[in-house]
Amino acid sequence: MFISSNQTNKVCSALLAACIIVLNLQNGLVEVVCAITLLYAISTAIQNKEIVLLKSPLLWLIVILWIYMIIVSSISDYPKNAINNALPALRLPLFSLAVGYLLYLNQALLNRLLVITAAISFLISINAIIQFYTGIDIFGNKSFSNGIIIRLTNLHGKLQVGYTLSIFAALISGYLATLLKAQSINKTLIALISASLITTFIAVLLSGERAPFILITATLLILGLYSFKLRISIPILIVVFLSLGAYVNNNPHIKYRLIDNTQIELTNFFKSSSYGMIYSNSFEIIEHHNPIYGSGAKSFKDVCLSHKVPFPDYCAHHTHNLYLEILVAGGVPAIVIFMLIVILALKNMALYITHNRDNYIYISSTSYIALKLLPIIPSPSVYIAWASYPIAFVCGILVYFHLKKTT
Repeated sequence: MFISSNQTNKVCSALLAACIIVLNLQNGLVEVVCAITLLYAISTAIQNKEIVLLKSPLLWLIVILWIYMIIVSSISDYPKNAINNALPALRLPLFSLAVGYLLYLNQALLNRLLVITAAISFLISINAIIQFYTGIDIFGNKSFSNGIIIRLTNLHGKLQVGYTLSIFAALISGYLATLLKAQSINKTLIALISASLITTFIAVLLSGERAPFILITATLLILGLYSFKLRISIPILIVVFLSLGAYVNNNPHIKYRLIDNTQIELTNFFKSSSYGMIYSNSFEIIEHHNPIYGSGAKSFKDVCLSHKVPFPDYCAHHTHNLYLEILVAGGVPAIVIFMLIVILALKNMALYITHNRDNYIYISSTSYIALKLLPIIPSPSVYIAWASYPIAFVCGILVYFHLKKTT
């Protein structure tokens, strides 16, 4: 592959650093900065005749799914909305490729990006923790509370802070493990990254977002057991989880959100749970409205409102489940193609880890993504930019490691 010039390295550094910043801050510049990054990567790859990026079967399966969703959306009952969501969807996997390629062009950049990620996550987490205990953050955003549950907001007053922080916490944890296992230990950097990871984990816990908390907790557990000797990691993990359990049990807001509310939803999954009612509506649509080829991209709410469903008051903007969303949108062919994508991606990840057992950044990231792919995990819509771009960025780092190994 092409070896980049100093000028290319500087542009790569600036673009990827800007991506990390806007993805953490979740402001209106996300689409703009990520689009510029994608366009620069494409132009550089074309200039350097980088065909290796187009040889991945995974990429072509994604393209096939994308084309299929455009066709289905164009003949759906709500073609305008569906096509508007389906057409730009390919930008996300292409953005992952762009991140991986630009990191490959400047291989010294990854550590700096992870330090930037840790610094920004630390500041956002401190702000969220302040909001939890005072009700308002330093930017004037108020937490959401119904008297029982407290939900924290990001810097723009939206309930997204725990989701974004949990994704980047997976990267930070892998970086910390890498630093701890290095031959030359930088104690100052380890202390800073540790502080970032701890505050980020606490912010995710306090955010009131259960799925992100479960995902990052499970990721840290896997990473801890994998990267350190059991006689070291198990006692530490026991102390951490006992302390965490004691805190959750003594805080009524968090206890209700994480334990009591979850128990109610699991016990009465298709009766009183909001997720259960949304899922029931989803199954109804899958069974009775275009079950073979689907209803078009992000069409759940439109179809739900115009058809008889068990719970008409729960026609949400999306299904809150990745697999149900794909089934509703594209029917049987879409879910078959998607499952092939998932199987191939997990196979590639497992093969990489088999031959690169000390890459803790890769291991923590793949652990988070694999857990997120579990069908029982609720998820935002794949068509929502704020939810999809951070995951796409992490996938881009995985692409970088594969490019580095291949070449």
